[in-house]
Amino acid sequence: MDRAPDGPGAALARLLERQRGAIRAARFGELAALAAEAGALADRLALGPPLPEAALRDIGRRARQVLHEAACAREGLRAARATVAAIRSAAAGLVTYDGQGRSGTLAARSGAVERRA
Repeated sequence: MDRAPDGPGAALARLLERQRGAIRAARFGELAALAAEAGALADRLALGPPLPEAALRDIGRRARQVLHEAACAREGLRAARATVAAIRSAAAGLVTYDGQGRSGTLAARSGAVERRA
């Protein structure tokens, strides 16, 4: 890293791991605060000496992991929303078509148990 365990490069690497952990645990509410912390670290990095190439590669690798996991989480949330919408649509009734292509809706049942004699 930047050879200093408390230096901005090491702090950025730890921050990226915290972001990754928050995404993996679906703690999306934490990401705004972590982004603000990243901005402060970027300011520290800009004022200090350049990081060694190995540290930059490590930070780049970690940042790509965070971006990949964020994209996967976003896709998972999109799929979950689509599933919920499909379930809600099915609960409203089933659309069917007759031999002439006219649509009709079969009402959804109430879910109550029907008693027959």
